[in-house]
Amino acid sequence: MNECGIYVHFPFCLSKCHYCDFNSFPVSENPECRPQYLEALKKEIALFPSSKMKNLNIISIYFGGGTPTLFEPQTLKEILGLIKGRFYLKKGLEITIETNPKILSLKDLGFLKRSGFNRLSVGIQSFHDRLLKRLGRIHTGKEGVSAIQNAKDAGFKNISIDLMFGIPGQTLSDWSEDIEQALVFSLQHIAAYNLTVEKETLFDKELKKGALKLPSEEIELKMYEKTLNVFQDNGYEHYEISNFAKKGFCSAHNQIYWRNEDYIGFGAGAYSYMDGTRYHTDFYPKDYIRAIMQKGQSRAGEEKLEKEQQMGETIVMGLRLTKGIELERFNKRYGVDLRERYSCQLENLLSHKLIVLDNGYLRLSHKGLLFSNRVMMEFLSTYEN
Repeated sequence: MNECGIYVHFPFCLSKCHYCDFNSFPVSENPECRPQYLEALKKEIALFPSSKMKNLNIISIYFGGGTPTLFEPQTLKEILGLIKGRFYLKKGLEITIETNPKILSLKDLGFLKRSGFNRLSVGIQSFHDRLLKRLGRIHTGKEGVSAIQNAKDAGFKNISIDLMFGIPGQTLSDWSEDIEQALVFSLQHIAAYNLTVEKETLFDKELKKGALKLPSEEIELKMYEKTLNVFQDNGYEHYEISNFAKKGFCSAHNQIYWRNEDYIGFGAGAYSYMDGTRYHTDFYPKDYIRAIMQKGQSRAGEEKLEKEQQMGETIVMGLRLTKGIELERFNKRYGVDLRERYSCQLENLLSHKLIVLDNGYLRLSHKGLLFSNRVMMEFLSTYEN
């Protein structure tokens, strides 16, 4: 059976963060959409073709957003139960739900844990109130600490938090303090990533006006070096460019993306990738609801990837993993010797000491981690030009 992940999207949040380009909308804009959205989501899951499920072994389920926990815990339990009743699930699979520190009570967290969610992802970003305010986050540093403690008290044994560096006004000292605060909790997983200014966000508008003052590239590199050193010194495996985990707690769901493997997406604007075809549903909740209720499906865009594109994306995503790409597995998957097909790129990157070919794997060097975008472009340009 083919291993596959399921992603369920909840496109509502309390407010839009200044850096966010995800498909999410403040719940105050369309409050009447929420109950309708749930009905459409249930219908989409229920109508997923049985013929496509025969050879699928679901190894992870991920409820993301937006903020899934804006919905009642009982409703989230029902949607999870619907998925469990329709698909073949790997025993003990990872089931993640995202939350905002301001949303869930200890009681609700306990209910979700008993309902089958065994991994919690909390969007902390920072423990400094002034930085949270600059990001447009609605919670405080104190509320972030309380959310983590509540998750532990509710019985979650697999907790992940997001931290961000490169925030406007952030210093190296601020970042060091955030790292140290995170370590206090002995969490199983930490995603520590640098701020990227995405198009059409508030930060993007500020940047174009010259009103966004970001830390220098030199400071960001020092922040990243600090991240690598401190987390690894404290028992975390650096398994992906921006992700760190205690032994046995690497994210099963995200590794599906990084290995460029199959996944099914449900909900407004959710992407799916099956057998080399990528497709997505309508982005706006009202359009998604209308399509599901009228047609039973909401496929708004589709792209069949040629073999060359699939290989390029597999390399680009796979290089995000610190262990890199297993050459033999790549060769069997595509019937192509990676070293021969990309000999020019490899020669160039090896000469600049950005990659390493070692023990049957292609991976980024330490220098390559610091300049990963440059490495990725070498392979993306192969089929984009």
